[in-house]
Amino acid sequence: MLNHNAKDVAERHECGYAKAAEQGDCRCTKLAWGHATYEGKGTLKNPAEAVKWFRKGRRAGGSDAQYSLGCCYENGVGEKKDVVFAICGFNLSDKAGKLDAKTHLNDLAKKMRSEQIA
Repeated sequence: MLNHNAKDVAERHECGYAKAAEQGDCRCTKLAWGHATYEGKGTLKNPAEAVKWFRKGRRAGGSDAQYSLGCCYENGVGEKKDVVFAICGFNLSDKAGKLDAKTHLNDLAKKMRSEQIA
């Protein structure tokens, strides 16, 4: 579901990412800390906290963070399940070149109700 490179980085560096992410380090650090808290690697598992860090990574310009947010909204993990928000996340991630996002977009489009399409 989530970006494996960032997850691997988070596992190797564990709690060092928490400090770097809090100090405003790069979007990759925010994404990696989000994955660490999502998976419970080097910290307590906390999907809601992971969503917070994915949002920070997204605001810093991270398409992988945007993709991870889409996954959270798609599955209702750490955030209320919301197909519309998931599609927004995957669409932005797709526009930035994230290859997996297109697959999610196509799958979610099939699940949308007519009132969700505008």
